[in-house]
Amino acid sequence: SMHPMLDFEIIIIGPDLSDTFGLKRSANPIFYDVISGEPCGMSYPRTGDESPGRVVFLSFPFDAIPETGPAPNTRATIMRRIIQFLVPGLDGAGTIALDREGYTIPDTVTIEVGDTDLAGAGTITIECYTSVVTNRVPVTLTETARRGLFRGTATLANMAASPGLGILRANNGATIYATYLDQSGGVVLQATAVVDLDVPELFALTVEPDYQEAMVSWETTEFTDALVEYGESPFLGRTFYAEDLDTEHMLTLPNLKPDSLYYFRITSRDAAGNTVGDDNNEQLYTFHTLAPLLPPVSEHFDSGTEEWSEFSGEDSQTHWTLGVPDNGVETSAVSPPNAWGSSLKGDVADTIDAFLISPAIHLTGGNAATLRFNTSYDFSERSSFDLLEFGELLVFTNNVGYVTAATFEDISGGWYEEEIDLSPFAGQVIYLVWHHQLLAFDSASRPGWLIDDVSVTMSSTPHGTLRVTNNLSQATFTINGPFSTTAQGASYLNTNAPPGDYVVSFGNVPFYSTPAAQSKTLAANSTEVFTGTYTFTDANTNGMSDAWETNYFGGAAPGRTQFTDSDADGMTDYAEFLAGTSPTNQSSLLRFLAPAPQNTGVTRLDWPTVPGRSYRIHGSADLTAWSVLQDWTRANGNILSYTTTSTNGWTFFRLEVKP
Repeated sequence: SMHPMLDFEIIIIGPDLSDTFGLKRSANPIFYDVISGEPCGMSYPRTGDESPGRVVFLSFPFDAIPETGPAPNTRATIMRRIIQFLVPGLDGAGTIALDREGYTIPDTVTIEVGDTDLAGAGTITIECYTSVVTNRVPVTLTETARRGLFRGTATLANMAASPGLGILRANNGATIYATYLDQSGGVVLQATAVVDLDVPELFALTVEPDYQEAMVSWETTEFTDALVEYGESPFLGRTFYAEDLDTEHMLTLPNLKPDSLYYFRITSRDAAGNTVGDDNNEQLYTFHTLAPLLPPVSEHFDSGTEEWSEFSGEDSQTHWTLGVPDNGVETSAVSPPNAWGSSLKGDVADTIDAFLISPAIHLTGGNAATLRFNTSYDFSERSSFDLLEFGELLVFTNNVGYVTAATFEDISGGWYEEEIDLSPFAGQVIYLVWHHQLLAFDSASRPGWLIDDVSVTMSSTPHGTLRVTNNLSQATFTINGPFSTTAQGASYLNTNAPPGDYVVSFGNVPFYSTPAAQSKTLAANSTEVFTGTYTFTDANTNGMSDAWETNYFGGAAPGRTQFTDSDADGMTDYAEFLAGTSPTNQSSLLRFLAPAPQNTGVTRLDWPTVPGRSYRIHGSADLTAWSVLQDWTRANGNILSYTTTSTNGWTFFRLEVKP
């Protein structure tokens, strides 16, 4: 009622109008839009996770919440809950929460209690039960690094499981209850969640391949995440993951090879962890990327140009047109009869925003690429009210968007041949775009821009091999020289680098000393290797950076060894140093997050990552012979995944990380 209804005659919106957004798994949804079902309020971090800070975000005005009315949907109640989340257990007012709204079976239920009255207690005990097995099960929670905040877990099992410490038995549709007696407040606090064993369904799978990308789309019967595993062989080896929960999924697979066959399968998982996959009945799905033109390319525009296209801005008064020029400057093409013109007949205009677009061209077959085309243009002022007029040649790629290869101004003085070096794009699929732009206050006849006889050729010139290596997956570095780029990871290789002087500069990595920049001269047909070694001070010789130990413990203690486990979470401090996790937080460790195999025959393994570190998965049937199932993958986000089916025979899995 605080906000107006928006009446658009055919539809009425409001008054409960709010933006919605997608959530990553590191945050909790706390309000949902009633129409779309998508989140419009969130809290971070997710219950059970640690973060240096906490935040609550609402995408609607706070005064949209009623001031009075039925609990708990009142401003005072919501504000109190927000404050209790931001400062758990503030003023002794206890809170209890579960890490998810739904669980599958088997599963792990994480319970979190905040109560500053108990700061320093070390441990507390709460009780859990389910709506189908009401016997109370005690669960011990351990105090986290945040004093007064306690966390622990219970195991969710099916009805046939034997009773045991921390075991909750349930079936589909049951409710989980966690209760905590806040003695200072004299109240019993309760958190609930549901057991959901209903596996989502997948449908409407489509694939739209491009030259170096492919969009894989599908829908699910409930909100799920999305994972595509793909590769150039049935062994796959690459993944693309979207952790936002939705019913419509569109994932664009990057960095593909043109004119190539790819295999793939898809997987989705709901909030409870129920997983469904589709691998085309173990045959895998396939798609074939589009085939671009290959050099040499030569076009005189006299026998059809179906693969060429034009695009104009909404206000453009002229368009690229193919035909016989008659623009007041030229009356014929270089190779008659046809040429492309942005104002082929000298049209009257005060606004032009026109693009001529070539077909896709794969610059392969050499290391030097050359574009040649004949051009004639007249961009001279027609009056003092002409603000700007120019032409530019743009090169579009999937990797960097586009770059401006050349600009054209004033008058060409007739037809001439332009030559552009495209060698920096060798090996890539490109589009060539001629863009003519005019902005004026007065209309006048505009000769525009003419293009004819376009060719792209490849040749081989003596180049060299440039390699950059270092000892950290987290490393970043910049290469400057005849060509320049930035890269990340432990290695970089360019077998087609132009000869010349190069400088490689390494980026900083926390707790390590940065290697000095290096300069070398690359000769034709030779190889130059830049090797950067990140080091650290280690006064107590335990293999851990003293700066890292000081950050977490205040200093590098002589008694801390590679076998010390300061937070007693099962990972030594040395292992946490390598993995990038916290040695003072039991919840921060390298571990799998995935549920057990689902009844669909799909096993999906998820694990939290530290950006910059690399991870790989091994599988074994007997804990003796191990095989690499997914090779080193450098993490750029929060979660990595691996999916397999029960027919693979792998019973055991292990996860490896390198810094």
